[in-house]
Order: sequence, then structure tokens, then C-alpha cells
Amino acid sequence: MRKHTTSLGAAALLALLMANAGCIQNKQCTSAADCFVGEYCQAGVCIERDDGDAPDTDAPDTESPDTDAPDADEPDSEVPDVDEPDSEDPDAEDPDENVVYEGSLILENAADVEAARQYTEITGGLTFQVNVAHVTSIELPALRRVHGTMMINSLSTTESISLASLTSVGQAFMGSGNAALRSLNLPVLDSIGGGMTLTSTEASSLYVPALRQVGGSVTFSSNTTITSVSMPSLETVTGDLSLLSLSALNELSLGSLRTVGGSLMLGGLQVESVTLGKLEQVGQNISLYSNPLLKTLSMPRLQEQGALGDTPADLTFSIVSTPLLRTLELDELQQVHGIFSIVGVSGQLTVDITALQAVGQNLSLAQNPGMDAVNLPALVSVGNNLSIGSNDVLVALSVPSLQNVVGRVSIAGNPQLSQCLVLNVETQLRTAGWAGEFGSGGNLPEDCN
Repeated sequence: MRKHTTSLGAAALLALLMANAGCIQNKQCTSAADCFVGEYCQAGVCIERDDGDAPDTDAPDTESPDTDAPDADEPDSEVPDVDEPDSEDPDAEDPDENVVYEGSLILENAADVEAARQYTEITGGLTFQVNVAHVTSIELPALRRVHGTMMINSLSTTESISLASLTSVGQAFMGSGNAALRSLNLPVLDSIGGGMTLTSTEASSLYVPALRQVGGSVTFSSNTTITSVSMPSLETVTGDLSLLSLSALNELSLGSLRTVGGSLMLGGLQVESVTLGKLEQVGQNISLYSNPLLKTLSMPRLQEQGALGDTPADLTFSIVSTPLLRTLELDELQQVHGIFSIVGVSGQLTVDITALQAVGQNLSLAQNPGMDAVNLPALVSVGNNLSIGSNDVLVALSVPSLQNVVGRVSIAGNPQLSQCLVLNVETQLRTAGWAGEFGSGGNLPEDCN
């Protein structure tokens, strides 16, 4: 207690001395509330505050704001600018993506193939002549257009060709004598300005899913390994469409085909069904022959055949040596400009063509052991001879609208067809003013009185 009193006395003395020196006002206090702003109370005297001497008020420090908190008004520097394209975006347009080769290009070796991988367009033709043992696969992934002719001929080592981006060929597409070629990839090919020919390859199938039009003829022939031909988008062939001597072919898909400007020829195939559900016109011939397994031929929308032929006498719609044919769908066929013939059908077949009005040349239904009925209710005229003969099981014949046959009529050698039905046809023609020759021997004899 003494010590504390002694201390207070010393402090008071010091304060008095400082007040006399003019450091603070000579004012007594019991607390800081009694002093002026900028002063504090010590030992009962107000003393001017000095920051270095100010007592610790023990007030808690105000927490400083977190300097790491993001400024709400300042955009996050890590947010990408949406207006600036990502340089790594694979869909971003590359200003150098169009690489055009001027002129015609011949690929003869691996270096040629590697250099051609960058080209997107060739202004001339493209020829594959790569016969190098270590080059078995050729890919041109960027190529979109060839203005001239594309030729793939006599490749002895190349097993596959992929043209994954090719959309058009300006002139012909030709492939022949490629002994090792087993795969031809054309997934987006849309059009060919000229013809398309593929012969003598080892491919097991041909699938061209996007092809819509061919400006010339389409010919696939002399392939012993191909089992399937599928061109589901093909609508127009300006020239002929020929599938010939494809001895392993058992599947054919041409579901969108509407027009063949030239001839349609299907021969030497192993297919059981040919369905051309949208086909409306064939400009010249229709020929089906030597198709030993064919049971169904369906062309329900075909309206006219042969309209574009120059010489009607040379035009034909013929079905020959197709022994198992049982179903023939020609529901809308109205006119055949040349010859119409069905020969050599052993299967049970009914010829029922309800819309057919005119045949420009000969109409021949002969030597069909399985044909049992003929119904042509709308047929009015035949431009040359009419022959229905040597049909072993034919029992029904109906041609109620027939009025004119330019040439000779022969309905003969049908052992189960009533002779009375045959004579009724003759009477019908004579009544319409027809004066031609009529033959009727060898049918089923009956008393017609």
C-alpha cells in the first residue's frame, strides 16, 4: 500500500511539472470523460495524448476484410470470353481446310498417297495405280470432290480404299480388275456425273448409302464374291442399270429408285426377290434372265416402259429362264412400247396386269410350265403378234377389252385351256372389225355349242 501511494505521488509531481512546462492543460480529472478530445486522465490530471504514450484500451481489433474475396464488380479473370473461339475446338472453321489440287492426280506409290491425304478437291481426274506390296490400304480422309473421272483399275495389292468425305464425282466412277480389293468405303457419296462401273473385284458387298443420282449408266458385273448390293437412296440413273453375272449376289436394295433412263437388266443373280417399290419409268428395256432363285418381281408403281427408245421393234420387257417366279407385281403398268414376253417359268405364276392398255410390239407368253392364268382386263391393242402357247397348266385367259392386233394371233398348245375360251377371243376381235390370222390348235377340246 505504501508502494502504491509513493507511486501516485511521483506521478502527480511529474504531471505538475509537465503542466508548468505547457505540455497539457492544468486540469484535474477522475476519468477521461473529464478531459478534452486528444487527452487522457492519468494520476488525476488530463494529459495531452501522444500516440506513442496512449494507453492500451484493450478494445478488440476490428477484423480486416478478407483480401482474397473477389470484388463483386470485377469480372472473374478466369471466365472464358465467349466471343473468342477456342483454338482447340475441332468444329472451328480452319481457314486452310480447303486444299485444292489443280489438274488430274495419279497415285502410284505411298508418297503420292500421303501427299494426297490433305486434298479436299481435285479439279481434274483421280487415278489409283498403287501396286506396292506394303500399301494395302488407301485413305483420303479430306477429299470431298473430284471434278473429272475417278479410276480404280488393276490394283493387285490394295485391299481397301476409304473415301470417307467424298460427296461428288463430276464424270465417271470406274473400277475394274482389282484382284485384291475387298472394301470400298463411300459413306457420303451423293452424285456421280457420268457412269459407275465396277467389275472383277473381290469385294463381298457394295454399300453406297447416300448416292442419289448417277448421270450415266450403272454396271456391276463379273464379280464372284459380292453377296450384297445396297444403294438405298438412289433415285435416278440416267443411263442403264445393269447387274450381271454376280453369281453370289443374294441381296439387292434399291428401295428409292424412281427412274432409269436407259435399260434395266438383271441377269445371273442368286436373289430370291427384286423389289423396286418406287420405280415409275424405265426408258428402254427391262430384261430379267437366268435368275434361278428369283421368286418375286415387284414393281408396283411402274407405269411405262420403253418411252425413250428410238426403235420400238428393238425394245423388250422380257422375263426369261427364271423358273421359280411366282409373284409378278406390275399393278400400275399401262404401256409397254416394245415387246412384252415371259418365257420359261416353271413356278406357279398368275400374270395379272390390270392396268396394261397397250403393247407396242409382240406380246408373247410361251413355254411356261407353271403359268396357270392370264388376266389382262384393260388391254386394248397389240402392235404386232399376240402369242400365248405351250403353257402346260394354263386354265384361265381374260382379255375382255382387246380390239386390235396388228399381226397374227396364236393361242395354241395349251392342253388345259378351254378351246371355247380361245374361240371367244377370236369372236371378240372379229366383232371389233379385226380381219387378221388366228391360230388355235392344241388346246383343251370342248363342245362349245
